Amino acid sequence: VLSYMKAVACGPASYTTLIYSFGLLVPILFGLLVWKEKIGLLQIIGIIFLFITFYLGSGSASADDKKVNFKWIVLCAMALLFNGFAMVLQKEQQIVSPGKYIYEFLMISYLTSTLLSLVLFLYQKLFAKDKTDHLKSGKFAAITVVVGAVTASGTFLNLLLCSRLPSVIMFPVINGGIV
Repeated sequence: VLSYMKAVACGPASYTTLIYSFGLLVPILFGLLVWKEKIGLLQIIGIIFLFITFYLGSGSASADDKKVNFKWIVLCAMALLFNGFAMVLQKEQQIVSPGKYIYEFLMISYLTSTLLSLVLFLYQKLFAKDKTDHLKSGKFAAITVVVGAVTASGTFLNLLLCSRLPSVIMFPVINGGIV
């Protein structure tokens, strides 16, 4: 998410969101090539329509004054790949241990995310002299807790369904709706 946020900050937000959404291709391709999942014509048509809606929903880049640059391209590629491989890790964990270790996976992934966020926060605070006054607000803390709970619920749902549905169906339905 950090690479996505940085890409939005330095390039056109509409295209950044569109490229980030294409992260769904990573687990779909992984499912076809590595996990040997099958894909039908109807599923291909569904994916095409999903990406058309992503494109139409991404808005117009003309309203965004930020230009495409090399840094933006690298950050978008990182966001796409990290987004996609997060889904691949969830599915792989459930292929190896179907229905098991869901809570442990969630705890480890969210603890890791929290620790990395803390390190980045401290770096911004100490070295980049970032103004983080909004963090002192009780409203910000409440929003953070709610967003964390919703995100964890979505990840829990992903983990429950990963071993039950093919990637070409599961990730666009669950994660495509989020975008």
